[in-house]
Amino acid sequence: EVSPVLLLTALGLGSAGALLASLAPAYAASRIAPKDAMHLSSFERTWMRRSPLALLGGLLLLTASFLLTRPGPVGGTPLFGYLSLACLIFGVACFTPQLLRFTGAGIHSLCRRRRAPLLTLAAGNLSSQVGRSAVAVAAMMTAIAMLVGLTLMIGSFRWTVEQWVEQTIRADLIVSPAARFVKGSQARLPDTFIEGAARTPGIAALDPFIGQRVDLLGQEGLLAAGDFEVAARYGRLLFRRGESTTILRRARAEDGVIISESLALSRGLTEGDRLPLYLPSGRIEPPIVGVFYDYSTDGGKVVMDRGLWARTGGRHGSDILAIYLQPGADEAAVRRQLLAIAGEDGAIALNSNRALKARVLEIFDNTFAVARALELIAILVSILGIFNVLWASVVSRQREIGVLRSVGATRAQLLRIVLWEAGLLGVLADLLGLVAGIALSLILIHVINKQSFGWTIQFQFSWWVVIKSSIIALGAALLAGYLPARRAARLNIAAAVTYEG
Repeated sequence: EVSPVLLLTALGLGSAGALLASLAPAYAASRIAPKDAMHLSSFERTWMRRSPLALLGGLLLLTASFLLTRPGPVGGTPLFGYLSLACLIFGVACFTPQLLRFTGAGIHSLCRRRRAPLLTLAAGNLSSQVGRSAVAVAAMMTAIAMLVGLTLMIGSFRWTVEQWVEQTIRADLIVSPAARFVKGSQARLPDTFIEGAARTPGIAALDPFIGQRVDLLGQEGLLAAGDFEVAARYGRLLFRRGESTTILRRARAEDGVIISESLALSRGLTEGDRLPLYLPSGRIEPPIVGVFYDYSTDGGKVVMDRGLWARTGGRHGSDILAIYLQPGADEAAVRRQLLAIAGEDGAIALNSNRALKARVLEIFDNTFAVARALELIAILVSILGIFNVLWASVVSRQREIGVLRSVGATRAQLLRIVLWEAGLLGVLADLLGLVAGIALSLILIHVINKQSFGWTIQFQFSWWVVIKSSIIALGAALLAGYLPARRAARLNIAAAVTYEG
């Protein structure tokens, strides 16, 4: 559904962005003397003079980016985290003019001694046209940083969820009412089914899990109950502090509760605090015995032992029944018996441990599939930026290209010179993009995600991300440079030599 407000917002942002981007060039254009306007070199000299100032601005922006990661969220929104990301991208972009100068001069000096004329010319063009090239490198750097940052964040999140799933889903079979897959259904497994399952041969233990949505200190969350003794013997929850078995048995003995990390962070709770809960039997304040990592909901979760749940007037039945089989038990036979028991009480859904874990990761991958489209869009924008810069460069250097052709340069050599320029732009953009992307992923993981959802994600670096970004950056740059390179190679010598620019 596309609303008029969305269209007007997009139009306003696009227009305002274009206008804002034009202010500095418009001001600079108004101050150019007529005699300087006739020479492109005057524009580049201005860029050369301002490169140290841009470098200083970049350092200040990077410092601001770091400092903005310190404050907490504003009204539940990681506002300072977003500002930190903006300062990071603009700060790294400010390094591009100086990097282009030093890289171009360094390669020019090195290759001149090694008699590599084509690369020498390409490097000279790179350092002599800092004003145009810096913008293209900054655009591609932003795209690469987005690619690297999102890939590292998603990869780290997926790895963390894999570890969480491996530790928390340890039951051999998970049973739930089939009707629960219908949106809005409140179907539960009745106590008669649970009792029948407990008498089934081959089953070692059952952990009935039940929950309901309640108000948790002003926010909606899940209040749930399970068998802490079974969870202590067979399960292994990941706690922020302490060992799973000890915490669960202590919570059962002390009529305490365990809470999710997201609830603890959003409401400033910690181990040892008391949590006010309003239940059918009245208000209780059980102690918080442990804080566990949970990625199933960002609204917060409180879990108590099933015995305390029953004493406080909790509902009967179970939403999910975790079944642990005896060693050597026939899983297929247990499935048949459970289906036979359910024939009297209603349809059930049976999932194996492996199938449920695979389903969780499948949902995770589907959730973040849209991020791939965003990465592709960013890469396409950067390709257009480099194409624009190289095309303008070829047009403005027609006389130079004509002179090279007139002294013996072949079309193939001119093609390679422009492609060398494109490749160097791609390599520089990739180097800056990798640095910015790693920093971006750390802000996404440790600031924005944590302040938005209350989830701790373990950072996982992948060398494959470096390889992928390098291939994309170099490939995109060469692709963007191909048409300008062909134009340079096909210029008419006589027309190019007489071109006034």
